[in-house]
Amino acid sequence: MVHRCSSKSVKHSVKLAGKQKAFKLLCEIVDKYRHYPKEHAHGSTIVCKVTKIFNHFTRANCVKLKMAENYDINFAIVKIIENDHVGETEKLNALNILTELACCDNAVSVLIHVKGLTDALSECAHSSNVKIRNLGAMAFLNLSAVSENKQILGWDKNVIDSLSKCMCDDSESVRKSAISAIGNISSCIENKRRLVNYENGVFLHNLLRITRSDTEKDLRLDAVNVLSNLTNANTSAIMCDYSNLFPTLATLASDDYNWEIQKAVMKFLRRLSPSINATLPNYSNFLEALFISLTGKNVIKQIISILKDQASHHINRSSLASFPDLLDTLALLSLTYNSLQASIVKTLLFISHQCDGSTFILSETILNALTTALDMIEGRNMITCYAAMKTIRKLAVLDENRKLMEKKDSLFSALTSSMEKKAKIVSITDSLAEFLYTEPTETCENIISALEEDTWKFINNDAISELAGETLLVISGNEMKI
Repeated sequence: MVHRCSSKSVKHSVKLAGKQKAFKLLCEIVDKYRHYPKEHAHGSTIVCKVTKIFNHFTRANCVKLKMAENYDINFAIVKIIENDHVGETEKLNALNILTELACCDNAVSVLIHVKGLTDALSECAHSSNVKIRNLGAMAFLNLSAVSENKQILGWDKNVIDSLSKCMCDDSESVRKSAISAIGNISSCIENKRRLVNYENGVFLHNLLRITRSDTEKDLRLDAVNVLSNLTNANTSAIMCDYSNLFPTLATLASDDYNWEIQKAVMKFLRRLSPSINATLPNYSNFLEALFISLTGKNVIKQIISILKDQASHHINRSSLASFPDLLDTLALLSLTYNSLQASIVKTLLFISHQCDGSTFILSETILNALTTALDMIEGRNMITCYAAMKTIRKLAVLDENRKLMEKKDSLFSALTSSMEKKAKIVSITDSLAEFLYTEPTETCENIISALEEDTWKFINNDAISELAGETLLVISGNEMKI
């Protein structure tokens, strides 16, 4: 009996019979007996034997590849799965075969187009047998790994309903296969918006529930990665409307004990950020999530980078300036971590230039951070010093801010020192206005380019010293021009 032989014997037996002849005979047997009722003396037994033979055929790789490209075999297996007259053993054997064949590269053009395939696999999600549910989800996972299949699966309602149900399954393996399959399907651009909108956000609901409360860490990580996959310019605004999104992300991002999940959440937030601005109704929720995430020490640098990118857009600056305690927290972080000082000072510089020409009210903490940055005048740190001066100069247009500055002796000392000190600065071709309003990445490129060209200049009263003098005049109220 072939179904009791080793893989070597399987290859030899099939070779003797001929692949087409062996396959055709088994398909004809299935077609004849699959309609026999369970109580029939031989029907179910014969179908079971055939599925075992098919299963053993897959042991030999060359035979499995031929099976994968044979439409009749795939169709016969699908008919076994969807037939109510065969028992669970036969269905399990058939699902095992189908899962194996779905891994074959040459099954791409055949298997996905087999009549009734997706419907038969979708029905597995409703089975009371966890093994059947698991194999059905695994078959979808293997099929979704092929790029040509992703859009087809994503636009099949039965497939999406089935995977949605499997995501809520009691079995960890079923949930994992379903989440991974959705992740593969969501990587297709045409599927992203459809999945996000599906059944009023059922996938977002399920994914966020898994990230919050699933007992398995790996599944929580997979769910966050799927959320990242779903994100693009067309879906970001829709996702932001979901009420539980930002509180969930904030909780995960601030949890330093789960670094892998933190990294995945940061990736998700970075993808969301370019499409989010102050015109969205939930922008304050986005800022709150970033603010809470600052409590996670592992991700402070990434969060500040996102905030700096947000601040580089005029439309966001008013919301950033008015968000409770955000600027003071950034100032404290600047004083605590030297490595973050440059990014934070540039963020404050952006925020100080509001759309309407106004600026924010200065606090003692922010002034301390900016004053400390004024001492960063040597070498490459000169840019931080320069940005701090520009920020102070802008903030000084408000009477309230000037009064606070006038009481700060260390501020005047730093500015006076800057006027007198012989500073080594980078020669940058951009004007000061271009420095202020270019994107952060462009500014960095300009600076790095200048550094690489080694175009250093020695000055006494140019750039830094000149700006320091102008800033002192503004603080004293004698010069208001910005």
